[in-house]
Amino acid sequence: MASAEPEFIKHEGFVSIALPLTTPTGKVRVKRRQGLQQAVPVATRQEILQDSDYLEWQIGYWTAQKENYSALGSVQIKRGKEVFYAHELMWLLDYSRSVGWLSEGNKMWRNLRALLKNGPQHMLESAEQIKQTKPEKEVQPPVADLAQFGFQRTLMHVPFYAKRESLYGVEITLSAKQRAVGLQAMVYAILPLAKCRDEKGMPLIGRAAQAKERAHYRLNETNVGLLIDLVAAFALASRRHRDDMKTLLQKMNLL
Repeated sequence: MASAEPEFIKHEGFVSIALPLTTPTGKVRVKRRQGLQQAVPVATRQEILQDSDYLEWQIGYWTAQKENYSALGSVQIKRGKEVFYAHELMWLLDYSRSVGWLSEGNKMWRNLRALLKNGPQHMLESAEQIKQTKPEKEVQPPVADLAQFGFQRTLMHVPFYAKRESLYGVEITLSAKQRAVGLQAMVYAILPLAKCRDEKGMPLIGRAAQAKERAHYRLNETNVGLLIDLVAAFALASRRHRDDMKTLLQKMNLL
């Protein structure tokens, strides 16, 4: 398994999600918030990990690689001539269902299934906009030479949605598509580093990460809401994601 790939390890009563700590350009990276400023990636090999740090995981729900250890080979989606297999988020949902963490007794799970069966009709990608302020003519840019050459500072207001729980978070960010028209929604699982442990069960906070080290996050019945919120985020982000969620959950007999 590639070192940058998430790994799911079954235990009695929980699944340990092992995520790489040292891949700042990968689908999993450690970020740090500083006040009201935008969170930035952390150089985990050089910097001491802090309580405010978290793992930002761009979790997937399908893969073209049937041999991927988390791929559900019997759950497929076709796109033209290509076949994709459910994995990661869908693997975690399938396992959570098998051990009874997801049931009709879970109100949020019931609400999510109803949402997917009946709609939703409106998606963030089509409902939101990126807005630009007027040029700030009186503001001196931090790089003075910009003003010398006539550049003016302007702010872009980019839509951002976040849900914060004590054990996890979910974020949806929107940006302009680079090779198409419209906005593109990205969904992330947010896992506080203070809730993670190393492979020996020790805290990660207060030291730098080791080469190719992984953080281990426990998923169990108390925080299975993470999966429900991720599906909801995908379903509300775009029509394509909504259709994918509905198709995959139906094929998994979860809808």
